[in-house]
Amino acid sequence: MPIDIDKLVGLLGPGGAIAGLERSDVSIAELSSLATRYGVSTARGSRRREIIVGLVNGRSSRINKTQDELTAMMQEGLVTYFCKIVEWLGPDGAIAGLERSAISIAELSDLAARYGGAATRGSRRREIIVDLVNGRKVRIDKTRDELMAMTQEDLRTYFCKREVSRTELFRLLDEFGLRPRAEARKSIVDFAAREISDLGMFRRVARGRKSA
Repeated sequence: MPIDIDKLVGLLGPGGAIAGLERSDVSIAELSSLATRYGVSTARGSRRREIIVGLVNGRSSRINKTQDELTAMMQEGLVTYFCKIVEWLGPDGAIAGLERSAISIAELSDLAARYGGAATRGSRRREIIVDLVNGRKVRIDKTRDELMAMTQEDLRTYFCKREVSRTELFRLLDEFGLRPRAEARKSIVDFAAREISDLGMFRRVARGRKSA
């Protein structure tokens, strides 16, 4: 489905729409086609960012609504079009766009609750966004044995680099039979890295004793 630039700008704001499109995998050809469709002129040979900025700013100047109307549209539309944002921009683009937008932590938390996310009180804004976008995707590509063979620091680095969502981490911990307490839920990456690393160490010690 073609990107609806007006809705994208209305939901994320110009800054969010630009950031999201820049991080997306939308090609220059597709962007140029969108610019033509929306009547935004771009010079031949324009760079990708130039087309994006021209397209977003060209449309945002034509959205004739007050700030209150835009805020209301954003709050209502976010629920309706959240999945479309991810579809239009891809996971990386959606994360970048939501991060740059003016959408508050409270609004993101409400959205997470609607989509069954694992946002908890005290969650950082980026954590909520990553969980919203990636919560239903599997980012962990290692087996349980491979994870238990890693050190605590290696696990923490792996979870962060893979941008594993809180939802997926909770699922993983459940598979290991681990139940984080309330205080641990605020730093779930650290908890998961520490506990899984410890499980691996205990298993190696037990195997060493059996072979002795």
